[in-house]
Amino acid sequence: MRRNKYSSIVLLTIGALGIFLFIDRCELPDNTFLLQALNNAGHTPLFGMLSLLLLALLRITLGARRMKTTTYYWLALMVSGLIAVFSELIQYVGPRDADLVDLFRDLAGAGSFLAVYWSYSSLSGSEGRGATSRGRRWWRVAGILVFLGAMAPLALWGGAYIYRDAKFPMVADFESSWSNKFLSSFGADLDYVPHPAGAMDDAKNRVARLHIHPSDYAGLAVVEPYPDWTDHTSLNFEIYSLQPDSFNLEIRINDAAHNQDYYDRYNQTLTVAPGSNRFEILLDDVRRAPRSREMEMTEVVEISMFAWRPTETLTFCIDNIHLR
Repeated sequence: MRRNKYSSIVLLTIGALGIFLFIDRCELPDNTFLLQALNNAGHTPLFGMLSLLLLALLRITLGARRMKTTTYYWLALMVSGLIAVFSELIQYVGPRDADLVDLFRDLAGAGSFLAVYWSYSSLSGSEGRGATSRGRRWWRVAGILVFLGAMAPLALWGGAYIYRDAKFPMVADFESSWSNKFLSSFGADLDYVPHPAGAMDDAKNRVARLHIHPSDYAGLAVVEPYPDWTDHTSLNFEIYSLQPDSFNLEIRINDAAHNQDYYDRYNQTLTVAPGSNRFEILLDDVRRAPRSREMEMTEVVEISMFAWRPTETLTFCIDNIHLR
């Protein structure tokens, strides 16, 4: 009997250490928004499993003390929390970035798994003492809601990818918060407004309005557009300038193999006149743009439009970035 007890302690300890080392040391691919969300969300179920292992370990090692059943659950939650804090501290002093949100994900996983497990295990045996049916249901519902809340960012990114793929060959029309998740501004204020009266005849209700401030470079990036452009011949978009004079705007397009060298991507300078402007970029030019290779048109990962070292504030609107 004692041998079985010690064997269980060893196995549970190994399992808990294995989960901790996986969380702390394993670096999974995170080169897309979806993979980043998946890596972040993974903290929740992993710490949930860790908390259940700790619960079992505490029951075996402290069982002779005959504590209240709920005490083991609170101890498991506390130890899980301490491990979560320790994990973030290691990342803070190491090469990886600590993240307070990850700590909340860890605690959400531990708390939700323990709550749901207790709600079911209390149906029989000593754990059922003092636990009403309604109380069990509330703990179960609370645990499930906490878990779903922690996993919500992953679901939202999944929805964004589904929406992006369904809208293609529209790359960005700025009409939906789903597609706007793939937009990033730098050195500029970005907001979504009704299109200027009489401008952009094909525009719908909203456009992206940029206020670019003097800096080295500032603009808008579409990160992770639908990647396969092979069945199309041109990239088209509209710009409505609120400036009294013309100005230059740079556009760059790159694929996943881009090495950050200027000559390893598509670059072009656009002259934006006051009022409405329509631009067309031939995808054959994009494909041939890298100096030492051809761009992989099935793996396009970014479109950026920016002003290079603007000396004054520029205000303009962009709409209907799409392929033909």
